[in-house]
Amino acid sequence: MKKKFLLTPALSGLGKKAHKVVLVVAFCLLFVFNSYAHRVETFIFGCPTTPGSAMTIDAVIDFPGANTWYQWQYKDNTGIWKCFINGTNLINGTNFTVSGATAANAGADAPLLTINAVTAVVEDVLVRVLIREGASPCGAPLGTTWGGDDLALEEVKNLRLHFFSNASVCPPNTYGCIGNVLFNASGYYGGFENKTYDIATHLYTSSNFSAGAGSSDLTSGDLVGQYRDVNNPFSVNEDFAKNIAPHTGNFQLVVHGPASTTARSWFKPGVSVTPGASYFFSVFVARVDNTDPVINLEIIAGATVKNVAAYDMSVQAVGAWWRIQGQYTAPAGVTSVTLSIRDSRTGGLNNYTLDDICFRSCPSCIPLPLQSLTLTSSLHGNTAGLKWITVDEVNTDKFILQRSTDGINYSDIASKVAVGQARSTTEYQLTDDIQSLLQSSVVYYRIKAVDIDGKYSYSNVVPVKLAKTGGVQVWPNPFVSDIRISYTAAANTSLNVRVIDNAGRIVSQSNYNVSRGLNQLSVSGVEALSPGVYIIRITDKNTNESFVQKLTK
Repeated sequence: MKKKFLLTPALSGLGKKAHKVVLVVAFCLLFVFNSYAHRVETFIFGCPTTPGSAMTIDAVIDFPGANTWYQWQYKDNTGIWKCFINGTNLINGTNFTVSGATAANAGADAPLLTINAVTAVVEDVLVRVLIREGASPCGAPLGTTWGGDDLALEEVKNLRLHFFSNASVCPPNTYGCIGNVLFNASGYYGGFENKTYDIATHLYTSSNFSAGAGSSDLTSGDLVGQYRDVNNPFSVNEDFAKNIAPHTGNFQLVVHGPASTTARSWFKPGVSVTPGASYFFSVFVARVDNTDPVINLEIIAGATVKNVAAYDMSVQAVGAWWRIQGQYTAPAGVTSVTLSIRDSRTGGLNNYTLDDICFRSCPSCIPLPLQSLTLTSSLHGNTAGLKWITVDEVNTDKFILQRSTDGINYSDIASKVAVGQARSTTEYQLTDDIQSLLQSSVVYYRIKAVDIDGKYSYSNVVPVKLAKTGGVQVWPNPFVSDIRISYTAAANTSLNVRVIDNAGRIVSQSNYNVSRGLNQLSVSGVEALSPGVYIIRITDKNTNESFVQKLTK
């Protein structure tokens, strides 16, 4: 049932008194009121699980006027925002019948959007509702609507559509993770949906980090080394990309990365496990700007830290959600663990967003035929070097190196006979000639570990970027009055150069246009900096690759 959200009598009566001072105060209040006017706060949506059922989407609207007009929009694989119409709409090449696309003079009662007979075609389509006073928002001039891209940071709210196979994994429950333990009485804090909006007070209440829910080594806020559970990263920092909708639901955890590589953006202590049982741990991650986090999923039992997955997000486009996942078998005597997510990129200061964290029992998971398997990669000319290290091999038969150009479909390319029994650390290496794959931008590798009984499991996935950034040199180190950069560019491009102090503050920022080949640059204005440790980050705006180096003064 649709709910009505009304203005408070105090706001509706502003400006009625004639006293001069009261008028001034009223004017100021109205100015504040207008800066927050016509806000979309959250979406209320149905969860279709059967092909042919209807999907309904509503919106909670605050601070509207009586003559408010609404227009629902969608963005499919064309990448263009389009206005829904009442009737037939073409979404990802398929026609769907829609009602509730628009409403006129509706006050706070946004129309209930209904997409009939939905199928999996709607997966990952974005929707939003535009608002305008006294006229249709569809095709309106820039700056005359709310809920779009042209006004305040806080107002841009989007919803990502999904077609679910099971109602138990529909938001506000957990996406694709039956049996997820990251719930409490208030909801799904693993997906950051444990947050409500009070229309009477115009305030949000978040319980995602309350007692018994998730924790963080960071603090809540918009600055470096802080996080916020919001709908759109753009509301945290205007340098972050717009229109990165949460992977599911209304909220995601946007991390304004710290300089520390040990600080955990999210962790959950006191998670019960059963010795010998297997578990599945995953999270969806997206980049929000040109920085490149390396996301680590770790499970901590006492002083033992188990890295179950690590992924270099630099190979993913800004705004593209990627699931990082791994499995864990609880050792003998371990009944409680801490789940942890952090960025391990040297130098830190990488920005990203998290959603839909999953930790569940996995009876069907095949235990690893060894205690630890960590794969790393390197590129030397046209040869990829793969190295993996195992710990405490038991009955391991062989390792199969697998390769993929899309991160989904893998093929076997080489194998290595395992030591088999080793109560120690063992290192293995293989190389891969990728001359025939140079047309690909990224090649993915993983190891399939097979034991003598034929059971198998997989290592972490490592990407090898083939479009390499040219050579970079930064000197002198220590520096005194300026910093010099030698940069070999693969093509004409522009560079963003930031100098960051030990507290995470940007103390110098410049942009340079460079030509293909060798370029010599000088960063001036750093002579006044205090002695200490600094980080220089050089980002190629064509490739989105970053170079980070520690400097001292």
